[in-house]
Amino acid sequence: MEYLRQKLDLAGMSISILCAIHCLSLPVILSVGAFSGFSFLANPAIEMTVIGLGLVVAICSILPNYLKLHGQIHPLLFVIFGFALIFLGHLFGHSILGTLIISIGAFSVAFAHYLNIRLNKKA
Repeated sequence: MEYLRQKLDLAGMSISILCAIHCLSLPVILSVGAFSGFSFLANPAIEMTVIGLGLVVAICSILPNYLKLHGQIHPLLFVIFGFALIFLGHLFGHSILGTLIISIGAFSVAFAHYLNIRLNKKA
């Protein structure tokens, strides 16, 4: 079971970091004409799918570990804060401020998974 918990956290970290990289690099990629074939990455359905997947992974890994294993609320607070920032950033649209807020939120979610892994090892 511990193997599955660690894999969920590693998947959550990977999804969150890729989300942040996606948000930070997408404006540059789309502005370069040679990469215009990557415009599908700006599709809102893809963004919402990745955010939804990240949320499901976070719920399935961090919440049960908080309730049953380590009892530390820090990872849960970081994941809530991160997804709140991601939601808030989408309210600003594809502006620089929105992109920065979403990226900080994604890194916060990745950090929550990192904390969860460390706390699981201690428990």
